[in-house]
Formats: sequence, structure tokens, C-alpha cells
Amino acid sequence: MNEILIALENLWKSFPVWLQNITMLIVGATGATLITFYRDALLSFLKSISESLHSLSSTHWKDRRFEQEYIDWLIAKHKDLKLVGVQTQTKLPLEDVFVSLRIRVNRSLYPLSSSSVSQAEDDTLTERTLSIGELMRVAQKTVILGDPGSGKSTMMQYITLTFARERASEKKYRQRGIVRQRLFLKDWKLPVLLPLRAISATGKFQNWQHLLQLSPYLHYPDGYFERQLEKGRCILLLDGLDEAKTTDDQKMIAKAIGDLASPPYLGNQIIVTCRIAGWKDLLPSEFARVEVKDFNNEEVEKFIHYWYESVERSMIVGNETETEKKLRQERTLERANDLISVLTNNPRVRRLARNPLLLSIIAIVHRNRVVLPRQRAKLYRECVELLLEQWDIARGIQIDDTGLSIDQKMALMRAIAYELQESGKPQASRDHIEQIISEQLALMGKRNQESSSLLSLLEERSGLLIERSLDSLSFAHLTFQEFFAAQAISLDSRKLKMLLERKRLFDPKWQEVILLYVGIVDDATDFVEAVYSPKDEDIFYSRLRFAIKCLNDSIKVKPTLRNDLLSEILLVSDQAKYELLHKEIADTIRSIDNEELISELNSKLRNTPDISEEKQLEEGRLSNLDQILLDIKSPDYTVRTKAVQKLSDYQSNPEAVKSLIATIGDSDSLVKRKALTIASKYHQANQRILESVIKAGHDKDWHVRKNAMYALGNLGFLSVEATRVLIKSLNDENVQVSGAAALALGKLKQNSDEVVRGLRSALRHKSMSLQIESARSLIELGQRDSEIVEVLKKAIEGEDWVYCVAAIDILSQENSNTIEQAIVNLITEKTAHKIWQVRVYSLSCLGKWGISDPKVTTAIINRMADERKEVREQAIVSLIKINYDLENVRNELMSMLNDENENVRARAIEAVGHLLINDHSWLSILVEKINLEKSAIVKSEIIQVFKQTHEQLAVDSLLSLLSTNETIGETSLKIKDLAYQSLYSLASEMGLWLNLQGDH
Repeated sequence: MNEILIALENLWKSFPVWLQNITMLIVGATGATLITFYRDALLSFLKSISESLHSLSSTHWKDRRFEQEYIDWLIAKHKDLKLVGVQTQTKLPLEDVFVSLRIRVNRSLYPLSSSSVSQAEDDTLTERTLSIGELMRVAQKTVILGDPGSGKSTMMQYITLTFARERASEKKYRQRGIVRQRLFLKDWKLPVLLPLRAISATGKFQNWQHLLQLSPYLHYPDGYFERQLEKGRCILLLDGLDEAKTTDDQKMIAKAIGDLASPPYLGNQIIVTCRIAGWKDLLPSEFARVEVKDFNNEEVEKFIHYWYESVERSMIVGNETETEKKLRQERTLERANDLISVLTNNPRVRRLARNPLLLSIIAIVHRNRVVLPRQRAKLYRECVELLLEQWDIARGIQIDDTGLSIDQKMALMRAIAYELQESGKPQASRDHIEQIISEQLALMGKRNQESSSLLSLLEERSGLLIERSLDSLSFAHLTFQEFFAAQAISLDSRKLKMLLERKRLFDPKWQEVILLYVGIVDDATDFVEAVYSPKDEDIFYSRLRFAIKCLNDSIKVKPTLRNDLLSEILLVSDQAKYELLHKEIADTIRSIDNEELISELNSKLRNTPDISEEKQLEEGRLSNLDQILLDIKSPDYTVRTKAVQKLSDYQSNPEAVKSLIATIGDSDSLVKRKALTIASKYHQANQRILESVIKAGHDKDWHVRKNAMYALGNLGFLSVEATRVLIKSLNDENVQVSGAAALALGKLKQNSDEVVRGLRSALRHKSMSLQIESARSLIELGQRDSEIVEVLKKAIEGEDWVYCVAAIDILSQENSNTIEQAIVNLITEKTAHKIWQVRVYSLSCLGKWGISDPKVTTAIINRMADERKEVREQAIVSLIKINYDLENVRNELMSMLNDENENVRARAIEAVGHLLINDHSWLSILVEKINLEKSAIVKSEIIQVFKQTHEQLAVDSLLSLLSTNETIGETSLKIKDLAYQSLYSLASEMGLWLNLQGDH
């Protein structure tokens, strides 16, 4: 009885007043009789109430309340797409105009993630094209590279909005299942969209916590994002790494991103965007590098139709009659088709329209002025004039209350743009921009006291200047800043002279300005001649390549200069020794805006695809599909098998889908298995595919049933029937089928009582393989308890090393304190496992966990002297991953630099690369080693380390390597190619000019 009274007293103190009153009524009503007969139950009841109340007032409850506020804020902030130049009463919904981008992924990076049961099969493709959802499904950490205006930022906004809508509090904004529908992802993540240039502009960046400066108006609980990151709940969308204001800022931000990609934050997904020209390879190697592809013709047309439809719909005022609706739809279709026709008949503008930003500019100009200029600079001028002047006229505002002519407004924009471009800062304070306006107004004979109100009008009316953060402004897009800066240079000879200095001419942040400049001036001959100075050429032929790029955008250049440059580029191409140089020259030639000339040049240029490569590929794919569909009907099962394997590239083609479904029901078992493997790659699975896969789950051939289970898991398509088949298959007579079913249930993340019960039952099966796969899935479903841990611990301590490795692989995804010592024992000197694969997996697991406990690090260090080369190699990798102070194993590393195995030596070099950050004495050791080393693998690793150093000694060593005649089997040219690439990167980052004679 005393225990109950004490519990009641403690509980009473935690109650708010209103709950004390309710509790008094409850206690009075129940009476002492209940206390006597239900003592244990009452104690349990009081305890649960106490825990619930604690939860309500805890950090967890505060986090949940804020999270809902935050998600709603994300939707309010990102649901509308502000099309520059179109101001309407109704904003345009982003989802109405968004066209999904295609991502180019190198075949060596795909699949970017794998599991122990991956059914992915290699093919002969060198690269693949994925949607953003497909990329997110296979890549945990990604850098998306793209040209200016390629749609990277809009894509990040779209991803953010998609995740936010899934959990919105308001019903009109919430759409359950939208993440799966749009991105084909099963797991929800908390989106955190961070524009990196805004963060850099604060000037206070020091570590990753400063990345989380979302908004001055959003007040989140202390440590909220840290807690979510530690739980692995976030998707970090870090936009514009290259837009940080200085290289040092980029390095600091890159380091912070690297920290976020390390323990204890491994469960989070990270996507970083960056301009191709601004990419400096600063992020860790585990970040997959992919590229945004330009729109193809189909996507251009889709965007135009979406754009016109949204703009016309946004103009509706009041209720629309059926007649008005019909007329609007006809007008929309007519205008969209007219623009498509213009692009079809104007190849130059059509190529510009493949860039999403440029396409939106083209659409704006077309809608307002009908006729499109051919030159890019003229097209931009049309756009900014529309924004500065014609926009008010279009709205019916006949009086310009700014008091300035269009030329005076342009002069203001030029002054602001050049100041920002010259400073290298992405934005400036409102006070600073007002000061610039004030100085310009004085030159125009205007009162400078009007600068504040004038800035507000320009900001509100034109959309060219926007507030990035509190009291800080920038141009709406960097392209506008670059255009106005180019205009400023065209009107000032002093600025032009400065532009020709090396530090600007070859700075990625100035190159777009230069290309726009040559499109502004009437005759660019003198400028292009100054760009190309053969006596001052570097080993990368930067002057020649850039001079040819200038030809494309110039209005007029003397034919003799044009011919000289084209002849020179062909000559250099024939003599090019290095793959990077040849690729750069090929890209330069393909950029020339003259199809006849391109055809002639391509015929002379080795290994360079024709300019119409993409068109030919598309045509080839169509003819290939016809052949595939024919082969699938062949009576020869081997022909059908090969044909169905190629269907994964045609997921959007109805005939291909129809044929795939038919082959899943093929009479031959091998064909069915192959069809199911291909079906598992269909990320846009429809109900008919699902039904055919479910049917295959009942096939008499266990191989077919197993593949059907894998397909159900990979398709990620939830249905009652699919779940029922998977649960039933947990009891299949073949444990490989039941193991595949268990794994699929974990992938589908359907955490129902029925699924958990089925997996729990399978966990107790006599088959160890089924136990392990069931444990894997239960952990995926958030079920972590002693029964699961005991199964895995039993596998780890058992005699079968295959099960031991599988258990370690499962546990490596999340640190388990109860089993940590068991894994450490597997590499400890006296208790080390006799199978080297187990030692490797154990080391890998400890590295992933990032444990720096002395007993762990001591065990790892001891493995650096293991008899197996694979174990020695993994020991170094694990030490690097746990951020161990490698200076403590200096002697061991020195010894491993001379290890008999080249892979071990290479990993030792990687470790030395980490030491070089603080101790440059290692650099001279590496310089000496690269001259003596005979292994191409080790030489390559040293070159990669040199690339990170930014040291003159490394540059000199790489130059020496290029000049040597040493031969390493057939790999010497590849080594020199890599050295050349590293020099290219170092020269760009260090501002070096390595001329053709080798002086610098």
C-alpha cells in the first residue's frame, strides 16, 4: 500500500492543475476496493500515465510540435514557383510546371548501393540515365553537377516540397504516399534545404551546425536538428556549393558536409548541387558524382505546355465560364505550339532551350514579344528590358513612378551587378546596394535620397533583385548578374583590360561574363585575338579552347581569325597525348555553332561522337526496341532470355511493359526468372506488373518464386495481396524463397502486426540463413530487442563464417553496444577469427560505427600486421573512418608504405594523405616514393593525394612525371593521364599557369 501512495504522490506533483482535478474525480470514484484488488494493475497504470505526461512535457514533444510547424513552413515557402517576369494575382504552383530532370550516371557508379541479395545484373552500357527519384533510391550521398540554369535549384525545391507534403498538417496540402508516387522511395525523410551561398554570405561559417541557419524567422528547439541527424531521419539538400563566396568557404563547407556524412550521422541522405565549372572535387570519395542532362525535345515541349497552361490559368480573375475556359485552353495550346514551332525552325535557339532557365526566359520573351533573338546576349537583354519596363505596361500601369528611363534602370543594374561580380560575393547588404544606387543617381543628376524607395520599387516590380536573407539582396539568378556585369565591361575600357588578366580570364566565375561580353560588342575580333596568345599558352591549351568558345557567342569575328583558330584546334587534337586534353578539345569542337563545320571537324577528330549523337541514339533505341519485341516472341528460349534482359531501358514504353508482363508468364523457367529480375528494376510499376509478379510467387519452380520475392521487395509497391503472398512465403518449403520473402518485407517497410508476427516466427526457424534475413528485416522495421540480438550474436559466435559475416553486415548499419565486444573479439590478437573474411568484415563494421575507444583502436592497429593483405588494407581504412589520429601509428604506416602488396601500400598512401593536412613532412616522402614505385595502383593513389595538397612540390613532381619516359607495363599512359588531370585541378584551384615550356 505504501508503494502505491508514494507513486501517487510523485505522479500528483507532475500533474497540471486541470489534470489534478480530473485525477481527484477518478480516484474518488474508484475507491479503496479497486486499490486492494488491482494493486499491480494500478501501479502499472500510474506508471504509464506518468511516462505519458513526461513525454508531453519532454524534448520529444517539443520537437514534434516544431516539426509540424517546420513542415508547414517548408510548404508555404516552396509550393509556388515564381516565374521571373510573370507577376500575377495567383502564383504558379511548382508542381504544375515542374519537369523532372534526367541524371547522367556513369555505369561504374551504378548500382550506387547494393545489398547481399542484389539481383542487379551488369550490362555493356558505359552510362545510364536516371530520374532524380531513381538516383535517390540507389545513392545515399550524391553531388549533382550541372550548368548554370540547368534546374538544379528548382529540383531541390521540388524534392523538399514532395517530402513536406507527405506530412503536412493541413489536409489541402497533405498527400499521403506522394514520396513513393513521385520519387519511388519507401522511406520518408525530414527535408532540410540549405542554399549554401546564403550561408556563406553570413561570414560566420565555422562548422556544420552553421549550415542549419534556415531562417531568422524560424525558431527551433535547441539541438533539434542535431537530434534528427543522429537518428538518421534527414535528407540534406545543399544547394550551390560553388556559390560560396570564397574557395576557403567552399573548403570549410565541404569539410562540414564530410562531417555530416560520417558517424554518428550515417543514416541521413545528402544531395549537394554544384556548377560543373565550379566543381573542385572537395567532397569525400563516397559522394557519387552525377550530371544533370539538358532537356531533350520531348521535355522542352512538355515544359512549354505546362508553362503556358499555368500562366494562362493564373490570369483567371473571378469565376470562369465554360466558354471562357474553352477559349483559354485553345489560346494556351495555340501559343505553346507556336513557340514549339519557332524552336523547331531555329536550331540555335532550340539548343539554348535545352537549358531550363534559358527555356523559361525564352517563354517569357515569346509570350510578351513574340519574336525571339538568335543571340544569347540579345535574348537576355530582351528579358531584362521586359522585367524593368514592359512588365508594368503589361499590368496596365502607364505611369512609371520610378522617375527613370529604361537606360537609367539598366545603368543601375550594371553598377550593382559589376560590384557583386568583382567582390566575388553572392549577395550584398541592403545598405550597400542603396549606396551604389545613390552614387549612380548622383551621376544621373537625381536626388540620392530616393535610393531606398527606388530599390524597393525595383525589387518589388522587376523580380531581378530578391532578398536572400534578412536585409541581404542578390540577383534572382546568377545569369542576370553575369549579363549586367558583361554590359558594364562593354562600356568601360578599363574594366575590359582587367578582364583580360589571367586571374579573371580563366576564373570559372568570370567565364560566363566573358562569353556574354563577346555577344554584346559588335565586333569581337580584337578581344578574341587577345584571349588567344600562342606565346602565352599553357599545357591545357586554355587560351585556344576558350577563344573558340568565344566564337560561338560573338556577333562578328574576322574570318581569317576564325579559320586560324579552327585549324589550330584540329592540329592540337591530333597531337594530344592525354585523355583529358582530348576530351576537352572534343567538347570544345562540339560546342561550335555551325553544323556543317561540326560535321567536317568530327570526321577528322578521333573518337569524337557526332553532334547528332543523342538524336542517333534515340532513333537507334527505337529500332532496337522493335527488334527486342520481335525476339521476345522467338521460339528459342535463349533468344527470349537475351531480349527480355534489354527491356529495363524502356520502362515508359507501353509495348515494352506489355511484353515484360507476358514473359513473366513464359513457359520456360529461365525466361521467367530473367523477366522477374528486369521487373524488379521497374520503378514505375503498375498494377498489371504487380499482379504478374504475385502470380509468379506461386510458381512450381522455386527459382522463379525466389525471384518473384526479390521483385516484390524491389518494386516497393504496397498491396494487400503482395503482403499476403510474402507472409505466406515465409513458410515456403525452400528456405531461399522464404529468406527472399523475409528480406522483401523489410524493404517494403510495412510495419504491421501481421508482418512482424510472420518475421518473428521465421526468426525462430531452424535455418540460420532464414533467421538472419528475418533479423535483418525486423531491424529495418524498427524492431530491436534481445531476441534479435541473440540470433545475430549466435551467428557471430558460430562456426559458419558465412553467417557470421552476414550478421556483422546487418549490425554494421547501427551500433549495438550489447554486441560490440563480440565483434572486437573477432580481431583481438588472442581471439581473432581464423577466417580472414570475418576479420575484414569486423574491421569494416567497427570503422562504420566510428568507435574511437582504446580497446577498439588497439585491436584495429594490431590487424595492420595481419598475415592477410586484405585485413591489413581494411585496418587502415577503418582507422581513417573513425578519424583516428594517424600520427600515433606513424611507424606502422612507414612500414606499410613498403608492404609487399600494392593494395596495402595504396591504402597506406591514402592514410598519409590525411596526415598531410597538418604535417607536410610526409610530402617529400611521397615525392621520393612516386619516383621509385613500380605499381600503377600505388602511383595513382599518390597522384590523388598530390591533388589535395595545393603544394608547389606536388605540382613539380607531377610535371616531372609527365616528362619521364618510364614505362609501367601498359599503364604508363593512364598514370600520365591521371597526373595531367590532377595538374589541371591544381592549376585551377591554385591559380597556376603552366605554360607549354613547363615554366609556371
